Amino acid sequence: MADPLSITASIIAVLTTCVACTKGLRNIIEGIRDAPEELMVLSNEVQNLNAIIIESRNVYRSLAVNGSSTSEFIESLQRLLKEAEDVLGALKTLLSSYTLQGRKYQSVWWLCRKTRTNKYVLRLQNITKAMHMMFTTDNT
Repeated sequence: MADPLSITASIIAVLTTCVACTKGLRNIIEGIRDAPEELMVLSNEVQNLNAIIIESRNVYRSLAVNGSSTSEFIESLQRLLKEAEDVLGALKTLLSSYTLQGRKYQSVWWLCRKTRTNKYVLRLQNITKAMHMMFTTDNT
């Protein structure tokens, strides 16, 4: 069973990566004239995941206070947080490569990474939905 400290550390790590990805996406969207819709969607998904993770922190705290947390719920939450951290870490790496491009190659950069970015959007949507379902069902 996962201990409370590791869950808290996972939540903080994912939130920190969400913030970094949001900043990176904002830089790209501002840098590419008429930013592609896919980048806007990706930015929205990162923000949605951020909101869900904040909610996960609140739910986890509530369960800890009430002493009603189940090991299955905690393990599922930790698995989803790890998956989110992996996707956001890969996204952060991808976004950092954008800043290395000269202005004239930034549109080409996007075209080369469009498919991979769309896969990240799908994975983030699935993680967000799974977390949302966890928090809307009765976990006591």
